[in-house]
Amino acid sequence: MTKIEALSLEAVKYVAWRMRDADRIEISAMMHKLAPDELAHHIVARCKHGFVVGTEEPIAVAAANEVWPGRYEVMMFATDKWPKVALSATRQIKKKVIPAMLKDGLKLAFCFVHAEHKIAYDWLISLGFKENNALPEWGKNGEEFKLMVWRQ
Repeated sequence: MTKIEALSLEAVKYVAWRMRDADRIEISAMMHKLAPDELAHHIVARCKHGFVVGTEEPIAVAAANEVWPGRYEVMMFATDKWPKVALSATRQIKKKVIPAMLKDGLKLAFCFVHAEHKIAYDWLISLGFKENNALPEWGKNGEEFKLMVWRQ
């Protein structure tokens, strides 16, 4: 049975330490160093909207940080068990998270996806995001990213 819970430091750390390789590559390309505990603290402290989804253990974290009025940077990372909860997570975002963010003034959501992270790219497209720009050499080691944008 799928469980959806509020963001908690313990659950976010659990997923951060066990994230799938593609997420680890993507996130580490945009951080000075990949520090799962630091990432978890950042998410829990700054993200008003978000959740952890899992079964008997946390599997995925989805969160949104309002970086300026009406503009949210969104993020998601998961363990290799993502396929077990992908549909539940997608429904939660569409039925609860987006409406809550719209109520709070959401105008635009954005994220950066590693050009080779096809699963993340396709999932963002399914949520209504569009590719806004290719960002060659955006990652700290010259990795290409894509700026993905969702507009109200």
